[in-house]
Amino acid sequence: MKKAFLLPLVLFGFCCAEANAAFLNDSESFVIARSVKLGDTGISVSPGGGTGTKKLSCTADDPDCKGPIICKKDTQCPAGQYCKLGFCKPLCDEGKTTKGVKCADIPRTPNCTIKDGGHKDYCACTETSCGEAFKCATKDGELQCVVCPAGEQCGCPDKKIASGTGLCVTCNVDADCADNEKCVNGGKNSAYCEKLSCPDGTRPINHGCGGCSDLTPNCETCTETQCLTCEPAYDLIDGKCVLKTCEDGQYLNMDDGKCYPCGTNCVKCSAANKCDECETGYELQNGVCVAKTCDAGYYLDFTTGECLACPTECATCAAPNPGDEPVCLTCPTGWHLSGTTCVEDSCADMGLATSCDEGKKKTPAGTATNGEQCYTCDNECSSNSDCDNGKKCENGSCVLKSCAEMGYKTSCRADQTKTEEAYGSDGVCYSCVTPKPQCTSNSDCATDEKCTDGKCDKISCSGTCKEIKNHACVDIAGCCTGDSQCGKNEKCIDNKCEEQCGCKDFEYCKGGKCYLQAGKCYTTQDCENYNKCVNNSCVDNCYGVNCAAKDPQYPTCSSSYQPGSYYCKCTSSSCKAGYKCSGGGTCQQIDGCSKDKDCNNGQKCLNKKCVDSCTNVECKDPKFPKCISYTWTTNRTACYCTETSCGAGYKCDKIYCKKIDGCDRHEDCDDGQKCLNKKCVDSCTNVKCKDPKFPKCISSTWTTNRTACYCTETSCGEGYECISGDCRVRQTEKCKTDDDCSAEKKCSYGYCIFRNAK
Repeated sequence: MKKAFLLPLVLFGFCCAEANAAFLNDSESFVIARSVKLGDTGISVSPGGGTGTKKLSCTADDPDCKGPIICKKDTQCPAGQYCKLGFCKPLCDEGKTTKGVKCADIPRTPNCTIKDGGHKDYCACTETSCGEAFKCATKDGELQCVVCPAGEQCGCPDKKIASGTGLCVTCNVDADCADNEKCVNGGKNSAYCEKLSCPDGTRPINHGCGGCSDLTPNCETCTETQCLTCEPAYDLIDGKCVLKTCEDGQYLNMDDGKCYPCGTNCVKCSAANKCDECETGYELQNGVCVAKTCDAGYYLDFTTGECLACPTECATCAAPNPGDEPVCLTCPTGWHLSGTTCVEDSCADMGLATSCDEGKKKTPAGTATNGEQCYTCDNECSSNSDCDNGKKCENGSCVLKSCAEMGYKTSCRADQTKTEEAYGSDGVCYSCVTPKPQCTSNSDCATDEKCTDGKCDKISCSGTCKEIKNHACVDIAGCCTGDSQCGKNEKCIDNKCEEQCGCKDFEYCKGGKCYLQAGKCYTTQDCENYNKCVNNSCVDNCYGVNCAAKDPQYPTCSSSYQPGSYYCKCTSSSCKAGYKCSGGGTCQQIDGCSKDKDCNNGQKCLNKKCVDSCTNVECKDPKFPKCISYTWTTNRTACYCTETSCGAGYKCDKIYCKKIDGCDRHEDCDDGQKCLNKKCVDSCTNVKCKDPKFPKCISSTWTTNRTACYCTETSCGEGYECISGDCRVRQTEKCKTDDDCSAEKKCSYGYCIFRNAK
């Protein structure tokens, strides 16, 4: 109103300056108005008119300014002020923002705060104003109430933590509960820690069910802290399962814990077909007792079980009965058996004669063992064919041929090689050949030969671990003759270096360490999905589960995805009258419904009828108007966006509204990304992993702005190894409980690790 009055006054003054000079002797009001309108600065007047020293308006850079500061924009005002109607005004005046909002009336943001730069204000939160599951933090340059990460206390009541979605819950994951509990409905208002109910043969451990054998080896049933019964072959003594013992001549059956007799002639055994010690007169062969055998010239004394020498005239002998003198079974050469006694051969026994008939050649044939001189009486030959090579038949006798008859010479020329071939009637016989080298290099010879002085000589290697390759003796790869040639934790067995780790039956040795065999386990956490650990073997979750005993309507066990988890299902005939077994394994009411479970997945019970879960469900947020029924359970819905519901600048990405160009929040980016300076970048951008043991940043590919710091192959330090991103002590010191480890260590997955290790 004042401004509207002054403007015509100013105009009037200008047009009538000559007519009314006194009026042009400006008042303070006029000077201020004119300075605002025209942007004048440094106008000075005195109260009585004329020129004075009091400045009624000025700019912020005038050091002598005592009056209002004039401006055209906020930046011409001092920090903590903004430009309004040509003058600088204070921000957060009386606790109100420039928009007139009184911050104290807003519970979550009660504090009026000046933004960086000093010309903007806004309602900000305080450390205590955000309420449960929220905290005050800088976002987009302002202090705002943001959702606390899952697991933080964040103002939640005792025994509750933040869910990460703005709720205070009892638990988010199993680790938020006691060791013998699991988290049900994690991250929801209805979340609670439920005590585990483990099947027979298991006990609660690490939020799951572990085998009783982890408590003490060979334990069959147990409580959380003590063994109740042992496996059949073991007795419970002082809380431990001790192996039963059997008398001599018996073995322990591990399956039923009973003693059974050993095999025939066996004194000690470990199984029906595995004898360890035999009776006198018997020896072990492949775990079986067989009659002991003695070397030739010896017989078995059944009284002592020793091998004694036969009489000198016997080749082999035996004692007919224990304590009897031995009798001959066979005789040495030159002797023959007469009853049970060996007697010396005569010429007749040898098929020879002591004299020859007239006309027969009498040829000495040695002396019989009884002292007779023996002869042969046949002619030596009747033709040359009866004689050996190099001989001919003369007068019934085979005599040497001459060298010429055999095609050889008795001498050679000087330039020829004289090779001895045979003997003739005229002396030594030779073949005469001109020398020619057999080889000039090893390549001219077979691979198992080498060229020496023009000849290919066979190579002979000495030593077990040598072989011939490429005309030379070389070491056989991997062959050993002693333990010193093998590595640490290895022994030389059958000329091969074999690892010796001292592993259990369900472990294997590699690199000097024991590892679980495939399908074996220490606890259920070592098994794959749909399996649990029983007696160090991974078996189906339904192993040993009797669903029919729990509820006859649900007699069939089905493994759940999580290790050690299962659920019981109905069959086509197990539900009570008026109910049928659905495809989901639940008993549903045949005619209509009385509860949601009587309906199929994606439905709910409404007015005793099964209808789509979205029936009568109103999606109130215009950005998310589309109701979707969950097809994997009953009475569950969600509100999703559509192609047109998100508004200008946004698009519907499956279920969420995301910014088309750039980003304002992390949710505008793809999984594995975050919003930084209005751009979507990898979630690990500018993230520094401070712990040198875990230097590697990994982006979560299933959500936005989530990262984790993992170890590498070399970052964990001496004595540790990187397993699935965690530094764990090298698997050398085994344990069952923390009591098996030193004070600075704890038992984790069967091994002692330092308490501060992950």
